[in-house]
Amino acid sequence: ASQVCFSRELWDEIPLSKWETSSTTVAPTLSQNLSTSSPSNIVTQSPSKHPSIAPVTGNPSSTALPSAISNLSKQPSVSPTKTVTTKAPSPQPSMATITVNPTKQSSSSLAPSPRSPEPTKQQSASPTSDVTNDSLSYMAPTVSVEESKPYPYGLPINPASISIPEKRFIEWTKLDDWERTFAGKDYLGYDEATWTVPGSNDVEEWSYSDLYEDEKAGAEGLEINEDMWDCHINHYFGFWWEDLVERGFDQYFTVLGWDLESWDNEATIPETEEMSWDELSPEQQAAASQVCFSMELWDEEPLSGLGSA
Repeated sequence: ASQVCFSRELWDEIPLSKWETSSTTVAPTLSQNLSTSSPSNIVTQSPSKHPSIAPVTGNPSSTALPSAISNLSKQPSVSPTKTVTTKAPSPQPSMATITVNPTKQSSSSLAPSPRSPEPTKQQSASPTSDVTNDSLSYMAPTVSVEESKPYPYGLPINPASISIPEKRFIEWTKLDDWERTFAGKDYLGYDEATWTVPGSNDVEEWSYSDLYEDEKAGAEGLEINEDMWDCHINHYFGFWWEDLVERGFDQYFTVLGWDLESWDNEATIPETEEMSWDELSPEQQAAASQVCFSMELWDEEPLSGLGSA
C-alpha cells in the first residue's frame, strides 16, 4: 500500500483535521529492509510518475520486493486525473485554407501580371552619369513618351527606344580612361573622329549578334546591352527584313518607305534616306523615333556641335 502512496491516515480515512494531532507520520511505512533513503515528509497530492518496475538500487535489501509491485503500473491511481487524449497529428498536410491572420495573399496573386503594352518606366529626366542636358536631347527620341500615349498613327512603342546608352553620347574628351579604352581600337575601334559623328564607324553597321567577342566586351564596358546596341547604335540596319517582321520592327520601316525588296536587295532606296529630319512627315518622325533616331542622329550632327546653334 505504501508503494501506491497510502499512509496509515489515508488507509484508515482519518480526516485531515486530525492528522496534526496524530503521532503517526504521513510518510509511507516501509520495512527497514525496503527503505532506500530517508523518506520525504512532504505530502504529494498525486504521484507524478508511476513507480519504476526496475529493482531498487542504492543499498537495496536482499529481500525480494512484493510481487504486487510488479503490477503497480496496472493499478488505478488513488486520485485519478482526467487524461485528455489528443489526436495524433496527421502526416498529411491539411487541405483547408488557413484563414487566421494570413501573412500572404492567395496563390492567385503570385501569378505574373499581364505585360503592359506600354513601357512601365518613364525616361529619366536627369542623367545618371556626366551627361549634359544638350546630350540628353541628342539621345532621346524626338517624340516623348508622354506624347506617345497612345502613340501617334497607331504605331506601338518600341521599349528599346526608351533605354538610352548614355555613355555613347558623351563627348570623347569627357570619357574616362576606361571608357575610352572600351571604345577604342582594342575593342570597338572608335577614335575621336568616329566617336564624335555617330554612324561613321563601320562597327555600327553590324547587329549585336554579329559583333566579335571583343567588340561585345567593349559594348558591355560602356554599359550598352544588346537591345540598346541594335536600336540606338545600329538602328536595326544589320537585320534582314524577315528578322524585322519577326520582331515587329518592319512596321516602322514601312512608314519610312522600306519594303522587302528595297531592304534586302537595295532595289530602290526610299526617298526618306535623302531627307532631313524636318523634311520627314510627323508620321515618319514618329516611326524613326521608334528605331532610336533623334533629329540629331538622323541628320548626322556631331556630338561636339550640340548646343552650338
